[in-house]
Amino acid sequence: MARKKKITRRPWKANEAELVKKLFPIEGPWNTAKKLGRSVAAIKQRAYALALKRKGHCRYCQWEADEIRLLKKKYPRVDSEGLAKQIGRPLSAVRQKAYELGLTKLRYRFWTAKEIKTLRKLYPNTKTSVVAKKLQRSLMSVINKAKNEDLTPPTKSKALPKKKAKKAKKAKKAKKARKAR
Repeated sequence: MARKKKITRRPWKANEAELVKKLFPIEGPWNTAKKLGRSVAAIKQRAYALALKRKGHCRYCQWEADEIRLLKKKYPRVDSEGLAKQIGRPLSAVRQKAYELGLTKLRYRFWTAKEIKTLRKLYPNTKTSVVAKKLQRSLMSVINKAKNEDLTPPTKSKALPKKKAKKAKKAKKAKKARKAR
């Protein structure tokens, strides 16, 4: 295993200080330290002494106008994780920016005409859980909206599902076979 090159204390040269001024704001302490052959702590101390900051050069510091527009438009209705992926930023950055802009999530999602049309079409003859999943709503939300729209709940058919019907047939045959013996 290769040993790390030990970095020793040495005075700063004028050209090194200039390089720190040039590199630190853009590349940060790690890359600057690597390029100059100094420790990260030394680079940070020198940057502090020179009053250098990385502000404005960080990928996640500055938001572009279209990112903010998209955040304002979608944040109340879309889940934050999906929005973070769409924007290409960490979830924490999305939440922080939304907080700074005073954005909040909607507590109630109003029913659209398209959703009501789908509900009217599916509700009478489809399981309520399937309708809820299709509309991406809670089961109670679908049931309450159906009541408000005066829709009749799905009827439970007396016919057995296919698997249960097959099992019942097999059981009947086995019973007849036992009686015949």
